[in-house]
Amino acid sequence: MDEQFRNLEKLMYTLTDPEHSKKHDCVFVIGKRYAVSYQHEDHSTLELGQKLVIHNLLDKTIKKNVKVFFKSRDIGIITFETTGDYEFDDFSALTRYGMVPRPYHQLGINQENRTPVWTTGTIIERSSRIYLTNNCKTAFT
Repeated sequence: MDEQFRNLEKLMYTLTDPEHSKKHDCVFVIGKRYAVSYQHEDHSTLELGQKLVIHNLLDKTIKKNVKVFFKSRDIGIITFETTGDYEFDDFSALTRYGMVPRPYHQLGINQENRTPVWTTGTIIERSSRIYLTNNCKTAFT
């Protein structure tokens, strides 16, 4: 499982330049050309088609050009698409479907030292494509 976690950590990016920002929002690769993040706070002002640069969390030298492909206030997500012919090198099947309740692992960013942080919990309810967990977090599939 450790290797699987390390591989997932390679799929984490941020919209903030690691050299010039103390805030590191989470952007996560979900397909060969797509990444997803939350659609609130400063992300709520992003517009469809807007071009941005995302920065890999673990390797500060990796930067990818993306544009806002989809956003939904209702489910709280924003999806980015790579520009040009670029495809992400590696992405995984991120969700395993099953009966609830079941344990889950959630990947985030430690804001103080810009490193991956894993939390765990139990999914207690599923509604459509949204999961409610026992620690008041919502996960989307």
